[in-house]
Amino acid sequence: MKKQFVWGAIALLVLAAMACSLGGKTATPPPQATSAPAGEATSALPSGGEATSVAPATEEAPPLEIAPNALENLNSYRSRLIWTQTVEGKPTETLTMEQEETRQPPARRIVLTSEGGENPGTMELVQIGNTSWMCSPDGGCIQTQQSGEESTPTFGEGMIWKPEDFAFSDYQYVGRDTVNGVRSRHYTMNLTPEMLAGMVQGTVTATKADVWVADEAGVPAYVTRFTISYEGTQEDGKKIQGDWTYEVYDVNQPITIQPPEGATGVPEDIPVYPGATDQAIMGALIMFSSADAVEDVAEFYRTQMPAQGWTAGEESTLGNMVTQEWTKGDRKASLMISPKDEGGCSVMISIEQP
Repeated sequence: MKKQFVWGAIALLVLAAMACSLGGKTATPPPQATSAPAGEATSALPSGGEATSVAPATEEAPPLEIAPNALENLNSYRSRLIWTQTVEGKPTETLTMEQEETRQPPARRIVLTSEGGENPGTMELVQIGNTSWMCSPDGGCIQTQQSGEESTPTFGEGMIWKPEDFAFSDYQYVGRDTVNGVRSRHYTMNLTPEMLAGMVQGTVTATKADVWVADEAGVPAYVTRFTISYEGTQEDGKKIQGDWTYEVYDVNQPITIQPPEGATGVPEDIPVYPGATDQAIMGALIMFSSADAVEDVAEFYRTQMPAQGWTAGEESTLGNMVTQEWTKGDRKASLMISPKDEGGCSVMISIEQP
């Protein structure tokens, strides 16, 4: 099915947020949980090279404990999720989600990239304060601006998901690693096949999962890295294999989030009505709402457009809707001011230029 992997992947990206809280509750190690053998064991980490896992024989196996809503206790961070999946007879597909977030100023950037499938491309979402941009794979961006505190990004909440827990049957303590510069506790986890059934859309036959948890003074016990490998059989009988890696890095480091490259705002010579709300910009189209009446907004543009060098053209009224035409050199601006059922009006400005 076209887009099946991509859209299924986006839905299952909830696992990334799950990895942040890993249940939001304390897990008690089962009776079989033990320390790793004495001495040093080298573990190849997915994207951080090799690290040394050290679990002295005298060290008591610490429980797998993760601070609830751990990322909300940071000032800034970056995270990366890479999901690679191969279905028998089809090319390998990869979905990558990269995210960075800052508390001050409140800002968040998310980049979703799909490779190897029928619909490759990159989507970027940026929110800085109450202004958001969404850029599609074809390069077009939509800019929106909301009013009120509810429009400000809430730090540490990720995108639109906030899972409560992550199901696993038991775990085993391996030792201590350094992951992305952060000392971490390393555990293997036994995930239930039912939990991964959505990934394979069939039956899971083999799984392997590892989790690393920050273990340093002054930082919450957040998940520094989380990996899953699985094999299974889809409902149509085709074999499937996948690898899933999530990690958090650049914690509490200076991060600057800027609008997407190529994103445009309202042209300097197009006045925006005072108190405008629900502003959206899509290429040469500008839209916003106002609590004021249609005629008040129309009169504002009759005065302010000439002040910006625009020459008035035809103006017409149809019912309670007003349209205006303006020219400036070889550019043309068309305004449509329409009443809203709940009061006030909506404004749409279309700009044409060679």
